[in-house]
Amino acid sequence: MASISSPYTVIVFCRFEGFFSKLLALMAMAIIPLTTKKAGYLFFKLMGSGGGLGFDIKPDFARYSYLSIWDSEQDFVQCLRTNLVFELYHFLAKEIEVYHLQPKQVHGTWGGKQPFTVLDTENDGNQLAVITRATIKWKNILTFHKHVPEVSRLVSEAPGHILSVGIGEWPFRFQATFSIWKTMKDMENYAYKNVAHVNMITKTRSIGWYKEEMFARFIVLKKWTLKGSPRII
Repeated sequence: MASISSPYTVIVFCRFEGFFSKLLALMAMAIIPLTTKKAGYLFFKLMGSGGGLGFDIKPDFARYSYLSIWDSEQDFVQCLRTNLVFELYHFLAKEIEVYHLQPKQVHGTWGGKQPFTVLDTENDGNQLAVITRATIKWKNILTFHKHVPEVSRLVSEAPGHILSVGIGEWPFRFQATFSIWKTMKDMENYAYKNVAHVNMITKTRSIGWYKEEMFARFIVLKKWTLKGSPRII
């Protein structure tokens, strides 16, 4: 088993049902970051997701996620128990899934910062999570989204791929993908040996779609269902 990381990095996915719950979840995109400023987190991003498999340009108003980094697990739990907005947010959610992540490798920045503390530890059989995040240049937005279905198909068909979902602070321009793989080798085979994917990366570099980008690998230390039935996102 991989060692527990410190700081505590966690990504939480929430599903909402009904117009009222979805409306409040959307409003929380602006409210929660303000209420958590003094909660002790080191990094916090509340994000929406795309429709369909999570990569459509049309947003999915039923699914949201938040990626956060804390000094410790206790700080995270304390915020959940004492922040009234968080309590309401989780009360309204139909399903909540949590992934505790240990950063293993990071390239690039998110909002001008590299927020993750990387630990050089061995992965003793844990699944691997990957977050790719980018700010798309305004002039390239339409071209980028034309290629999204192809990229989504490539990922979903890759051996060892477990799940992937498109997320982002504003998924139309601030794009991120969270994916989970059975092993590091599965992910690397897709990233570096899948000809179609390698060609797509080459195209990305030649066009220069992104203003900023980040690629991060994580060991999945623990995953659990906080509310609702266990399921893949």
